[in-house]
Amino acid sequence: MVEDLEKFLIEKSGTGETFDSWEFAENNGLDHDKVVGALKSLSGAEFVVSTQLETRFYTLTDEAKSYVDNGSPEFQFLKLVSEMGKISAAEAKKHPIGFGKSMRNKWLSKEGEEFTLKVNLSEMNDDLQENLKTLVAKNGAEDALEKNVLKELNKRKLLKLVSRKHYSVEKGPMWAPERKKVATTITKEMIDTGSWKDEQFKATNWHSTGLREQGGYLHPLLLVRMEYRKILIGMGFEEMPTNKWVESSFWNFDALFQPQQHPARDAHDTFFIKQPAECSLESIPKDYVDVVRKTHEVGGFGSIGYRYDWSLQESKKNLLRTHTTAGM
Repeated sequence: MVEDLEKFLIEKSGTGETFDSWEFAENNGLDHDKVVGALKSLSGAEFVVSTQLETRFYTLTDEAKSYVDNGSPEFQFLKLVSEMGKISAAEAKKHPIGFGKSMRNKWLSKEGEEFTLKVNLSEMNDDLQENLKTLVAKNGAEDALEKNVLKELNKRKLLKLVSRKHYSVEKGPMWAPERKKVATTITKEMIDTGSWKDEQFKATNWHSTGLREQGGYLHPLLLVRMEYRKILIGMGFEEMPTNKWVESSFWNFDALFQPQQHPARDAHDTFFIKQPAECSLESIPKDYVDVVRKTHEVGGFGSIGYRYDWSLQESKKNLLRTHTTAGM
């Protein structure tokens, strides 16, 4: 139970001695993660003061553990050769690690297709096995062996470097023999009875971030408008400045190839400007105006046109831009 674990930690910290969370968990057969959880709760209430520590150490791989029990592969191979007296090349190759190490260290003599020992096995030490045992005895401490030895063991993939987070724990400023549950907020009952005066409240964390505000969603019509905008821009149209409310009939209608006799261009559907009633089209290249005229009258680009006499005068009429768009 969490309450029992917290009580245990309160008693331990009450002695005034600083202790390590990992050692505490190991000595009492407890799950260290659960100990850390209880410590964080007690730290929040200032019953204890905990300082995070990080310890790095080596652990043995399964292969390395087998070498601790049975000796290194090179010594296992040497023992085999010693027992057999000699070993054939074919048989030796069945023990690639031990055979390879023995050859590199010049522990073997070759006689034809067979190998015999050049060394006295009884006078040799299995350094690999001894180094691994030393590492185990010193709990995998990084300084348990010389750096070059550790480098060789790592090269042979016999070690794993592990990082362990644990805590140094000591008695806190709000320590008490028993932890009383603190209130998180004042209630109506506390005010009515006056019990809030004797209540202990949880400290407020003024530095915590508030809840993230959730935004709304786009209106379906706005989504449709965005899709049309994407399509039109992809076709080569450009957006006009949104504050340009007055437009010429040329850009608002003719450049979009809307015929001049279209009902939408009548006075009851479009707001025409009285002053100035017309604009100058001199800034527009004449050849572009001619292309628009020709397309309206006889067609082009796969169109047969509208078959009417296009009026330049009609295209000069100023109006309030319609449908929030105009040709460019």
